[in-house]
Amino acid sequence: MRIVLIVVASVVLSGCYTVVQPALGTPIPEQPVRASFAKTWDAVIDYFAEKNITIETIERASGIVVAAPGRIGSEEFGTKLADCGSYANMRFAPSRVAYNVRVKGDSSRSSIRVNARFITSEPRIVYDCASRGTLEETIVQTVKARAEK
Repeated sequence: MRIVLIVVASVVLSGCYTVVQPALGTPIPEQPVRASFAKTWDAVIDYFAEKNITIETIERASGIVVAAPGRIGSEEFGTKLADCGSYANMRFAPSRVAYNVRVKGDSSRSSIRVNARFITSEPRIVYDCASRGTLEETIVQTVKARAEK
């Protein structure tokens, strides 16, 4: 009888907790840069080089640079970058990130847009997370500051 009560209690209590997935965020809009396409493009490439980020695809004609997917350094850092939902009041952190940078412009001005995709892969759970915009904003501000010098 005691085993039956334990099993019933476990089943009932496990039903109280569900995985709460975040609503996916809205993409960060492109940001204007007071510099030419060439200066902004060079600033993006310098950013990747200084941060030792592997480039998977680079195409100057279309203004696209795609970073190779990478792991997130720590759980604490990851939760600042993206909301990956929760289970039983435990927050999930992203485990991987993939992003690209798009530069558009001409000889007098340009714009930059960063798109990031975070995923979590907790045991038996793999799904997209909602970016908090921190990574995208950091890259945009760093590139803008360098290009506008």
